[in-house]
Amino acid sequence: MIKLSFRNILLEGNFSSSSEQALFPSTNLLLTKPSKSWKTANPYTSLHTLNISYSAATVSCFGLFNMVTNVDAAINVKIKLGATIVKEFNLTGEDIIYGYGEGPYGLFAYGGYAAPGRAWLQKFRVQWFEDVISDNMVITVSNAPEFELGYVHLGPSWSPPVGITSDYNSGFTPISTDVIRNIGGISVGTISRNYRAIQVTLQMLTGEDVDYLLNIHDANTPVIFSAFGNLVSTEASYGTLLGKIPEGISYAGASHRRYTAASITIEELK
Repeated sequence: MIKLSFRNILLEGNFSSSSEQALFPSTNLLLTKPSKSWKTANPYTSLHTLNISYSAATVSCFGLFNMVTNVDAAINVKIKLGATIVKEFNLTGEDIIYGYGEGPYGLFAYGGYAAPGRAWLQKFRVQWFEDVISDNMVITVSNAPEFELGYVHLGPSWSPPVGITSDYNSGFTPISTDVIRNIGGISVGTISRNYRAIQVTLQMLTGEDVDYLLNIHDANTPVIFSAFGNLVSTEASYGTLLGKIPEGISYAGASHRRYTAASITIEELK
């Protein structure tokens, strides 16, 4: 089952942490750029906390991106309404997806520092769950001398009525730039970097589905996409992407008809 979360309610929230390095404050987590991270600063403790408050909203998707920690770390997430815990997760450093090889159905593995030359791939963990109403969250990391986090997502989720179809594909797109270096003369070099893109057609959409997509889509807002959101496994997690939809959503069919198709290209967010 395809799942998408188009809105991160935390981008309008308030962040505070138990400690932070001068150039890596917890407010970096308000930026839609996972490479701008929060780093802990207290060398005398292996316990770190992140507190986030926000306006009450219905949520069903949680994600941590660009995590750097040890495999023995324990990560506890409490999603709360006031003082009441409405959802809780317990993760470990080992739970983080590292992305070796390829996943099922031709999906490229996503989320780690496994392959040489792919240090930009982000360690992450995404959880989909039933709707709950929440207005604050506490993330506690224990048994971790240091901890780094680039992005936190919490928001509602949406699923189209039909899952992955034959035209679905996931691949890497190269970005190349010529660079001139003036060191002891002039030489020309090339910097090459890849980003991941997912292309998918959402089929059998009703007019209500189309209205939702038209109203929720924002080319500048991060989106979490999962090809197999109903499965809980490392392999299913390979079909997950944090990205944006800068080219918009194209539709085939009229919204007043019973069914419509929508095509999207989600580009990786770094």
